[in-house]
Amino acid sequence: MNSCPVGPEIPPAGRPDPLEEAFFLDSLRQVSRTFDFCIRVLPTRLRRPIALAYLLCRIADTVEDEPSAPPGRKAEALAGFRKALATPEPDGSLEDFLEGFFRSIPRDTPDVRLGRESRRVLAGLRRLPRAQREAVVPWVSELASGMAEYSTRAPGPDGVLALKDMEDLDNYCYYVAGTVGRMLTELFILDLGLSGERAAALRSRAVPFGQGLQLVNILKDVRPDSRRARCFLPASVLAAAGVAPGALSAATDAAALRRAIIPVAAKAFDRLRTALDYLLLLPRTAPRIRLFCAWPLFMAVETLPVCLARPAEGPDASDVSLKITRTDVKRIRRQAMLRVFSNGMLRRHFERSAGPLKAMMENPEPEPGLC
Repeated sequence: MNSCPVGPEIPPAGRPDPLEEAFFLDSLRQVSRTFDFCIRVLPTRLRRPIALAYLLCRIADTVEDEPSAPPGRKAEALAGFRKALATPEPDGSLEDFLEGFFRSIPRDTPDVRLGRESRRVLAGLRRLPRAQREAVVPWVSELASGMAEYSTRAPGPDGVLALKDMEDLDNYCYYVAGTVGRMLTELFILDLGLSGERAAALRSRAVPFGQGLQLVNILKDVRPDSRRARCFLPASVLAAAGVAPGALSAATDAAALRRAIIPVAAKAFDRLRTALDYLLLLPRTAPRIRLFCAWPLFMAVETLPVCLARPAEGPDASDVSLKITRTDVKRIRRQAMLRVFSNGMLRRHFERSAGPLKAMMENPEPEPGLC
C-alpha cells in the first residue's frame, strides 16, 4: 500500500480504545475480506465510522437472512435494532433483546458472533463525533426498515422466496445497498468539506452506485441463494426466460439461464456506469477515497461477464459464488492505483474492462461447451 501516492491525512477525532479498535477491525476481517482491504486504504479519520457503519449493516443483514427465525421475530429484532440506533445512551433492554436474538441462533458463524456483540458496536457508534453519527444513523435505520419489510414476505407455492419484478428488484437493492451509498456519500462530503453542485451531483449518483454493486452480488450468488430457497432474480424475468424460481439450483439450461440473467446484468452495468461518474466526481486530491470506490467498481465490472459465462455450472458448484480470481483482484487494485489521479485513464480503463461484458450481452446465446 506504500506504493500508492496519497496526500496528507486529517488526524482522527479522539483516541479510541486500542482493544475496542482491534475488535472492530477483527470483526470486519471475519465478515468481509473484500471490504476489509478496501477500508484500509481510506484516510484514518474515515476508517472507524465506515467500519462501524458496515458492521451495523451486517448485523441487520444477518437478522434478515436468518433461516431459523420466524418472520415476526426478525421484524421485532430489526425494530429493536432501529430503536437502539436512535438512542444516544445505552439501553440495556434493547441490547439484551438484540443479542438474545443472536444467541438463539444455532449456527456459530462470524456474522452471528458479531451480532452477539451488538452492544459493543452500538457503543462504538455512540462514541463517534456527532456529525459522523448523523451521517450514519438515518441510512442504517432505513436499511433495517427495508429489511424488515422483506423479511416478512411469504414464500411462493414452490417454497421459494422470490422478488416479483424489476421494480421490486430496484426497491430491494435500494434498501440493502442504495442506503449504504447514501451513507458513504454523506461521510465523504462531510470529510472533504464539499458543498454546492459537486455535493449534489455525488448525492444524485450515490444510490445507483450501491444498487449496481448489489446487482452484481445477486448475479454471482444465484446458485447458493437458490439452495436456500431464495431468488433475487425477478420472477417476471425468469418466467419470460422459461425458468422457474424453484428450479435455479438444479437448472442446466445455460441458454435459458443467460436469458434470465442478461436483463439484470444490463441493469447492473447501467448502474455501474453511473458509479464511474460518481468516482470521477470525487476530488483528485482525495486519492484514498477514490481507491475505496474504484476497487469494488472495477471488480464488479469484471465479475459480470463471469456470471454470464458460467450460469449453469452443475450441482457440484451450486453452493459456490461466481468470482474473479485472487490474481485478478490484485491486478485490479494495482491498475486502479496507477490511474487514480486521472479521470481520463479511469474512464478508458472502465470501457476496456467492460468489453467482454458488452460482447456477451450482444450475443446472448452461450457458445457450445461453454458451460
